[in-house]
Amino acid sequence: ASYFDSLCDNVTMGVEGCFRCKNGGNCTAPDFCTCPPDWTGIDCGTPVCTIRADAHMIEELETSDLQKVQQFELDPCQTNKKTEWNGQLYGQGNCTAPGICTCLCKNRAYLIDGEYEDLPWVDPLARSIPTGFTFGTRKCISGYEGARSNEPLLAGTDKEYYPFKTCHLTIYEPNWYEEYSVLFIALAVIFFIFTGMGYVVIRRRIRQEYLLVKAARRREDDDEAPTKKTRRR
Repeated sequence: ASYFDSLCDNVTMGVEGCFRCKNGGNCTAPDFCTCPPDWTGIDCGTPVCTIRADAHMIEELETSDLQKVQQFELDPCQTNKKTEWNGQLYGQGNCTAPGICTCLCKNRAYLIDGEYEDLPWVDPLARSIPTGFTFGTRKCISGYEGARSNEPLLAGTDKEYYPFKTCHLTIYEPNWYEEYSVLFIALAVIFFIFTGMGYVVIRRRIRQEYLLVKAARRREDDDEAPTKKTRRR
């Protein structure tokens, strides 16, 4: 809704009051606001988010199409790039303040008994992920994120954070093999250790049995040797 001033200070007072432009906008014609660069809309109440894409962002977009790059620069929050969630279509993010995006989070970690459950996955093996994806930061497990602003919000407080200025990256969700890779590796190491130990023990026993059989054969040969000599005589 527009900003309604019931007193109409500094202007000709009307019977029903008047509407004013928000965020420093000027009324330059009847029912028309001329807004500052960071705001738009009929009453200058809609924030503007734009960005200049650098080489890294263009690589993440996986396109060399100038038109697509320009579309991204005019909509870095990807509000017009729809994704289905819970049977509805949502943009990947929304422009909630000038140059600041609030990215869509489909699954968030919740605080239970003072500790967060199911935090975003981080690969302990530091493997690379496909272009256009990112590891989740903060508390979002599934959804979208992007480049961060260099200027923090709530600076100087314990809630200080650097907001997103784009929402063009998809949070990477591992498959079952990637998620439990460390467990599989640990089990494989334990398996090979016990297999190796078993092999050494079995080989040693086989060697001992072989030596015992060989020694028994020698004794038999030694016992048969005098008998053969006696027969020759």
